[in-house]
Amino acid sequence: MTKKKKFESSDAIIRSFEKGRTDLAETLVLCHPFATTPFTSRVDVSNSAIWAAMQQPTFGRWKLLVYFLEKFCLAQQNCSAYDQELLTAFMVDYGFLGKQIYSLQQLKCFTDHPSIYLANFCNLILRSWTQQPVPDLDFLMP
Repeated sequence: MTKKKKFESSDAIIRSFEKGRTDLAETLVLCHPFATTPFTSRVDVSNSAIWAAMQQPTFGRWKLLVYFLEKFCLAQQNCSAYDQELLTAFMVDYGFLGKQIYSLQQLKCFTDHPSIYLANFCNLILRSWTQQPVPDLDFLMP
């Protein structure tokens, strides 16, 4: 498709779009969280938007609790990828769970940014040196 050609919609394209839309609507089911099971978040950042999902293992399967997709404002687009990824992890882990659950649970955040993984390792060492009681937030590489 080029600028000179117009996009032509066919019946096959419309059927495919409708099938994808209904499949997505039927597949996505949010579950009620269990207070005794650890929470896991998955975050991904592009240049202009963030995607995140909060999950919990329940009866041997991963259950989706919360998800969101949000476009960055202009100020957030000018931040580094490291800052954008940390912002996303904070929004999911702390923003959705709240202070009460956050202080009781161990949170694991899956990210594809290696610097965050390294910073988490340094934070674990620093935490063991200072003996500070802080909530667990582990960043893991998928």
